[in-house]
Amino acid sequence: MKNFSNSSKQFAKAIQSKVNPDMLLKALEIILVAVLMVAVISFVSNAQNMFPASGSAGVGTTTPNSSALLDVVSTSKGVLIPRMTKTQRDGIVSPATTSANSLSAENSRLGQNVPNPSGDQTTISYYLPQDVQSAFISVTDANGRVIKYSELNDRGEGQITIRGNELHAGTYQYSLVVNGKKVDTKTWVLVH
Repeated sequence: MKNFSNSSKQFAKAIQSKVNPDMLLKALEIILVAVLMVAVISFVSNAQNMFPASGSAGVGTTTPNSSALLDVVSTSKGVLIPRMTKTQRDGIVSPATTSANSLSAENSRLGQNVPNPSGDQTTISYYLPQDVQSAFISVTDANGRVIKYSELNDRGEGQITIRGNELHAGTYQYSLVVNGKKVDTKTWVLVH
């Protein structure tokens, strides 16, 4: 047996004489594919976008909430949520919960008062999701002073009536506040 430790040329010559070049290329191909597969598996296992057996998908999290179809975790970007009817939203069994100040407030709605301008009284409609913890409508005058305050205890579609005969003619603002977050503000004109 020859000593290959002294010369790489002798080593290469011996390999060429004993190994078929096509077999050597095939072996290198197999090694390259194996290295690439290990790299891909390593990359995928460290990814933060997960699709576990529960069917939940996570973006920015390795442990998506199992009651959510999509669990997005981010402090720098938002997400566009599908538009759903009230019936579709209410039909969700065991919905995922979030912080009280996020989706509940964003899914709440404040309607324009009717009639507007108004005389003796006006009606303001609103919508509050079932998981809202606290909500109210406040009416402010031109100086920003709260002149009327109405706590909202009903969830779903609702309305309140404000009597204008107790106030001076003028322009007022009314706001819907849900879980401490102002959702919307609208203008009401009162005439006598």
